[in-house]
Amino acid sequence: MSSDCKKSKHPKADNLNFGVYLESKSERPCRPVELIKNGGFEIQGTFSEYANWEETLDKVETLRIDVPYEGLQAAQLESVPTENPEVKRGSISQKVIVPPGCHLMLSFAEELWEAGENFAHLFVRARVFYDSTDLINIEINRRSFQARTGYAFHQKISDDPVPQNVSSVTVQFEVEIVDTEDTSLLLDGVSLRAI
Repeated sequence: MSSDCKKSKHPKADNLNFGVYLESKSERPCRPVELIKNGGFEIQGTFSEYANWEETLDKVETLRIDVPYEGLQAAQLESVPTENPEVKRGSISQKVIVPPGCHLMLSFAEELWEAGENFAHLFVRARVFYDSTDLINIEINRRSFQARTGYAFHQKISDDPVPQNVSSVTVQFEVEIVDTEDTSLLLDGVSLRAI
């Protein structure tokens, strides 16, 4: 048994027939609570498509679709029509309050739902950052043959803890699409936890 845990009897053990449990000497500083709001994109926003998320869009539109990884809805980022193939970019982001000194774990699911007309590529970048410093960075390139092959689940833990002088981070998903129209990415099950 580790030196920072002690064996003790649960206060209600006599009444509930519970046995022995381990009690930590120190309270865990990084409780694994969910830090993201509306990570399933179930709630529609007032000023954006998704509540609690900010959008920055250039020839990409945001929609909600009932093809979820979990729950009832997913986010859909889709290219808008252009006469010739063009680079189209969009991002959704959320500022999140985090406990300093903790590592962070980002998880999400994404799928290339449609490789549109004159599709060249879809690039996805998931970031957790403060100022210009990335704590987590995940980059994904999708090709046309990967369309509608199902959601891919991603999870990554930050290499470094949140610095003591940082109280919030930004979680951002960026897409870059080259096509003439109708390429779309589905995103769902976004989670950020302190660990």
